[in-house]
Amino acid sequence: CQHYLMGGIDVDLNSRTSIDGLYAAGECAHTGVHGANRLASNSLLEALVYSRTAAEDITRKLKKYGRKPLGLEPAHRPVTGKKMPSGFRSQIREILQDAYFVLPKPEKYEESYRKVENIIRELFAERYEISSDLVEAKSIAVCASIILDEVREGNND
Repeated sequence: CQHYLMGGIDVDLNSRTSIDGLYAAGECAHTGVHGANRLASNSLLEALVYSRTAAEDITRKLKKYGRKPLGLEPAHRPVTGKKMPSGFRSQIREILQDAYFVLPKPEKYEESYRKVENIIRELFAERYEISSDLVEAKSIAVCASIILDEVREGNND
């Protein structure tokens, strides 16, 4: 049997850390479920359960603040979708670079945010074939949206 030490980030049952809005799941998290260490085979199940509870908690928070959550995708779906077109990642990179990086341009924050939100809608609405490129594009788009939303909100203060 393989054992490994627990992560050092204490979390609650929803994978929340002591820092508001920061979650931890997987090897970095210390859930307390298995004591001082755990069998490696149990770690995957623990990561799945705690990452799911984190996602559900984040969804509840988004609803509370009036943001529409993207929803959870089914774990399995038939590979009947079309291939995702290339270019989403470079599109997002260009939008962020133009509006925010190097020389921030506050006048472009709102338009850039809307562009990224449109990309997100397309990525999540279309039935693209599941691939690592699709997962990565969705992740990059959501991160870009969060960045632009934060700078947009900060610009309005």
